[in-house]
Formats: sequence, C-alpha cells, structure tokens
Amino acid sequence: KRTAAALPFVIAAFNPVANAYTVVGLAGDPKAPSNRQGRAGRSEGDEEIDQRNPFSQAFRQTADRTGARTKHDSFEGSVVEIAGPDLATFIEYLHLYL
Repeated sequence: KRTAAALPFVIAAFNPVANAYTVVGLAGDPKAPSNRQGRAGRSEGDEEIDQRNPFSQAFRQTADRTGARTKHDSFEGSVVEIAGPDLATFIEYLHLYL
C-alpha cells in the first residue's frame, strides 16, 4: 500500500531577481515499502545513502541529462537552484532518478 508519507516530495520557489527556482527535495518515509522498490543491484552502502538523501544524486544526474543550469550553494544536497527556463524539463526528468 502506498501512502503519501512514502512518496518523495519536491517543491520549487521562484526568485524573480535571479530568474531562478530554489528546488528542495524531501524524502518520503525510508521504512515505507514503496521507497525500497526498484533498488535491486545496489550495494548496501548505496541503499543507506539513498534512504538519507536520494535527491543529491538525483539532482546531479538530472542536471547532467537535461543540461539544466544549476547552482548548489549549500552543504545540503537536497537543495539546488535551477535557472527559470530549465525548471520544467528538469522536473520532467527528475522522476527517472527517484
């Protein structure tokens, strides 16, 4: 059974001065069954990192794949700034990595 707590959540806030979005990813409940699916073939260490913060790697991979202009000015990997025109494509491809 999938619950809302089990699903990852992404929110974007527009900064008109920078013409960019601050995007924050929040992981769902790591104990929920739906968050453990689709991770076959990964090592135990990868699983531990994914449970803590699946967004850091997903944001990097999505930016690489889409060519989105991003800026990461935080120690937190689940927060990234994305150029305004690149947001729609970035979000569209992000689901492939979560």
